[in-house]
Amino acid sequence: MIRRLVTAVAVALLGLAGAGAATAAPAPTALTAPAAPADAAGAATLSLTGYGPAVLIPGSSLAVAATVSNPTALGKAGLNVALKVTDSPITTSAALESFLANPGIFTTRTAATAIVNSSAVGSAPNVLPPGGMGKVELAATPTTLGFPADSAGVYGVVIAITDAMGTVTEQTAAVTWYDAPITNLPLALVATASGSEERVQQVVAAASDADATLAIDPVSLTDAAQAEALASSHELFGLPSENPDLTSIAHSEDRTLLDFAITDAATNGQPSLRGLPWLATIPVVDSPTIALAASNGAVAGLLDVTGGARISATAPVADVQADGATLPVLVPNLKLSRLLATYRPGMPDAPARLVAEAALVALHGDGTTPVVVAPGSAWQLTELGASSSVTALLDAPWVQPVTARSVIDGSHRAQVTAPDLAGTDNDLAPDLIAASARQLTDVQQLSATAEDPSSIYLPGGRKLLEPLASNLRADPAARGATYQASRDQVSGLLASLHVAAGSDVNLIAASGNVPVTLHNDLGVDATVTVVMRSSSPNLIVHDQPVVTIPAGGDLTVHIPVSGVKSANVTTTVALENGDGDVVAAPQALRVRVRADWGNAITVVFAIGLGLLLIAGLIRTVRRGRGSTRMAPAGDEPRDTDAGGDDG
Repeated sequence: MIRRLVTAVAVALLGLAGAGAATAAPAPTALTAPAAPADAAGAATLSLTGYGPAVLIPGSSLAVAATVSNPTALGKAGLNVALKVTDSPITTSAALESFLANPGIFTTRTAATAIVNSSAVGSAPNVLPPGGMGKVELAATPTTLGFPADSAGVYGVVIAITDAMGTVTEQTAAVTWYDAPITNLPLALVATASGSEERVQQVVAAASDADATLAIDPVSLTDAAQAEALASSHELFGLPSENPDLTSIAHSEDRTLLDFAITDAATNGQPSLRGLPWLATIPVVDSPTIALAASNGAVAGLLDVTGGARISATAPVADVQADGATLPVLVPNLKLSRLLATYRPGMPDAPARLVAEAALVALHGDGTTPVVVAPGSAWQLTELGASSSVTALLDAPWVQPVTARSVIDGSHRAQVTAPDLAGTDNDLAPDLIAASARQLTDVQQLSATAEDPSSIYLPGGRKLLEPLASNLRADPAARGATYQASRDQVSGLLASLHVAAGSDVNLIAASGNVPVTLHNDLGVDATVTVVMRSSSPNLIVHDQPVVTIPAGGDLTVHIPVSGVKSANVTTTVALENGDGDVVAAPQALRVRVRADWGNAITVVFAIGLGLLLIAGLIRTVRRGRGSTRMAPAGDEPRDTDAGGDDG
């Protein structure tokens, strides 16, 4: 059952009736249609399933479809649905707000009624059983509604469930009667498409009407054919990647992330979306924000009125001066922008409410001053497809769609001097922005190890921009959580290359190789220089090998070293990119140098070899002496060639 908005809420809403943006105010809440249940909990409930058209012309009918439900444990008998309309037109935005909040203060007449019957087979007529549901359809012509011919105006509508005791519950709506001219209303509708790819697709579809202007983050639209179609059918402006919060960046004085966002959007989107003029989202009007946008090439600003931004100007564009620079800033109509963004998203009566407000703006306008409508990032989109509210607004007979560029360049403008500083309480803290900027530098250095650096650099940079998205400015809790998640994910990325912790290495010779194992958790191969540094002159490192570690794999590298003197030496092993930047934190490795042991073993081996050589010489000499010795006197020499005795 639709909640009843009490009279106090109605009074509060009257302050929102102005047609243009006003001075600084808190971020707005969603606009919802009021309802006024007449009895306690357990009454039948009403849900609209169809309503329209938004603009009623001669020969057409106002049709209403609704579902009536009985949530109680008792049957409901004698229920009817009545379609009522105000006796006379509603002439101001404030009066329309008042009617929607409390229709009982307006005189209405009944134009159509229908009996509520259960959709269950076999149910008794005009009885809604416990937990039962019934569908109702009503229609009323301009004549039965009592709309005078040759006139135009906005009327309030009540759809009410009644029984023998009176009104059970009711819901309010609006309809615009058009049988006479309504003052022309030049209108530029600007939709901001940024954030996730899914969100961008939703906004692009919702604003698919060719008369709508799109301010789009080019890198979030990945379909080349879709990008070309948009470029040929719509007025387009570009946004920096992730549409960052310019005010937080301006107050931080660190431009690293903004430079990345602007360059990324200009060079890495689809070819048909490159080189788009940049339309800067302005969350706060102050000198640092305006100067930052102007100095970085923004063609204009777009005041984020649905996010809470305000300016002291009622013209559709304000030339804002700051630090010697001037930036034209589009000033959306607050009421129309909020209605499009948040009024009963996806409900069938939402377009009629928006169109009725546009009619009231037109009736009080001069016919030439344009109006800007921009739902911003607050736009609540419930499904993928063209927005019926956008279509109804741009198709209204008195609405003349115009381009945002024509408003920027037009003559209807105001002059505003930006205050020195504003909005700091809602900033992402400067130290957090600086920390993210340092991480971006580290990601850039890591990306230099890949054959295609952009495969690492671009996703990492965009991840760091996420907590700076302008739509998070109004939600500190969500921004804090997004910041922490971004930092953690990028920290994990930066730790993708690392040197494995190893056990102590023994070097028992004057020279040898130290084995080092390297890990790569990246999705691409990484080419690095392995740099070992010795903390002692007793160990000398001879080479810094350049190796390629396979994606998601390990590699063992042998680093040549030599020992000068026995000692326990602590070394560090780090990985560097081709520019000499460290991309993996140094890992300590202890090398036990025992060079003297090696020398002693060599001496012992040499002495032993020498002794063996001497022993061989002595034996050879002894054998030589035996073969030349003289026989004793009187003995005859033996004939050696004749062979010896067996004995």
